[in-house]
Amino acid sequence: MIATTHSDFLVQCSKKGIDFEVIHGSSILSSAPAISGLQGYKFGKVTTIPFPDYNFYPKSPYEAIEENLKMDLHTLVLLDIQAHKDRYMTVNQGLEYLMNIHDDLDREGMINENTLAMGIARVGSKDVCVKAGKIKDLIDFDFGGPLHCIVIPSKLHIVEAEYLVEIAGADPKILDDV
Repeated sequence: MIATTHSDFLVQCSKKGIDFEVIHGSSILSSAPAISGLQGYKFGKVTTIPFPDYNFYPKSPYEAIEENLKMDLHTLVLLDIQAHKDRYMTVNQGLEYLMNIHDDLDREGMINENTLAMGIARVGSKDVCVKAGKIKDLIDFDFGGPLHCIVIPSKLHIVEAEYLVEIAGADPKILDDV
């Protein structure tokens, strides 16, 4: 119940006299920040990377991450799902998308191959995968099957940095920057 689509569904049920009951549970918006080891209240605007299409390659996901980074906020990046086509974007595809936008913009930008990122796969399952590192190191990492998302951390608290090193396998050199 986090999007207007969800609210509209209930409104339409009510208008048609259809009884409904909502059982609230966790969602990627709470689970991904929790498993990332990052402080939940330091997350900014969530963004989504869509599958590109003919004349459709929006730069808005890249721009949303940059805006969050400017405000020292972490970013949860959701990845496109086209379940009807059995098509699920991977962390690798999402990172490639961001690097393509970086190259298209042809400017320094705050996001590049050395940017710290986290790939998260299958949150809520026993075979969850959480891996942190530079984009250039994660882009070829095998995160396994869907569903995937990305987190782009901002300035880290020492405990966040230690979590990324100890739990998510980040390079211990990130501890030098906190």
